[in-house]
Amino acid sequence: MFWDDHQRNAQAVLRFDHDWFGFKNAMEFEKSFEANGRSKKGWDDRITSPGNNLYGWFAREEDYNSGGPVGDYLRKKGELKTIADLVQEATKDRDQIVGNLVNEIDLKNENLDQLQTKYNDKTLSLSRMLEEKDELHRSFYEETRKLQRIAREHIKRVLDEQEMLNIELESKKKRLDSWSKELNSREALTEQQKREKEEALKKFLELERNLDEKQKLEMEIEELKGKLEQLLAKERQSNDELQEARKELIAGLTDMLSSNRVNIGIKRVGELDEKGFKNACKQRYPPEEADIKAVELCSLLQEKLKNPEWHPFRVVEDSKGNAQHVLKEDDELLVELQEEWGEEIYNAVATALKEIQEYNPSGCCGSRVVDLQRKQEGDPKGSHCVHSESTEVAQAEEMI
Repeated sequence: MFWDDHQRNAQAVLRFDHDWFGFKNAMEFEKSFEANGRSKKGWDDRITSPGNNLYGWFAREEDYNSGGPVGDYLRKKGELKTIADLVQEATKDRDQIVGNLVNEIDLKNENLDQLQTKYNDKTLSLSRMLEEKDELHRSFYEETRKLQRIAREHIKRVLDEQEMLNIELESKKKRLDSWSKELNSREALTEQQKREKEEALKKFLELERNLDEKQKLEMEIEELKGKLEQLLAKERQSNDELQEARKELIAGLTDMLSSNRVNIGIKRVGELDEKGFKNACKQRYPPEEADIKAVELCSLLQEKLKNPEWHPFRVVEDSKGNAQHVLKEDDELLVELQEEWGEEIYNAVATALKEIQEYNPSGCCGSRVVDLQRKQEGDPKGSHCVHSESTEVAQAEEMI
């Protein structure tokens, strides 16, 4: 606002946005005064006696170069430009923005090429690592089988020798008893009989030494048991490390053998059923989050099942005196799971635990149940169920 010396008349400068919308609003502002005859032209005609009316117009070069406070203010705060200047500035700004965007796109493309190169390198390295892992697994499996075979042969040889010694010892004990009775029944002993008795005593002492050797053999058997247990532990660890590779192998086998004539379905013992998790999460989360939450919860509990330290079972005897493994209903983790997620997820976890205990009690992973349905015409055999375990280790444990 700019007042005259008597504070009776005032001039005002209104600022609009510095863009095309501001320019449009300023033009409409001027036209509203022109419609009433109070624009720049009306002011010039009535400058000596303007009366109490308001006059308004778009500031142009004449106002910009005029004297007085308004002209000073316009030159200080504003900038005199033509329409062509505004168009040129807008074009320049647009070209600069386009140039910046082109540079940014080139930089993104370069980064993308670098990431693709890194991805290819990582993929090649991973393939090599998988090949090395497979080779190590084959070597470990062959060495394990060799050690198991040697252990079985050694145990069998020791047991056979022990049995022969027992038979021989029993026979010699009977002979000694017979000789002792015969010698005691005789009243007079000849020198020859004394020598025979001394010889019998020497043989008896020899048999006692053989008994000591038998005890040493039994100690060796116990050492072999310890080595076999170490091999079992290594086998379980190897099974745990190969589970992820086996998942992909099972999936590929299912796709490869699927056809109209043969249908093979593979289910891992102890694998959780995701259906119950999805149903429970749909009741608690929005539809767009339910499936993700179900997968996260199912994966978390599947890892819990792989932990060999978690074994929520107790041993009881049935009516026939046989030992039975029964699920602990008061297990802390199972109780929390039932209270927080309900019966459906609790039953899924309980079923997986029972499968692991029934089919693979030595570890939480490594066994599978395969359901093979034969769909050939006229085949009366129906379906078959096969359970695979480490039979060689089981035979070795049974032999010990």
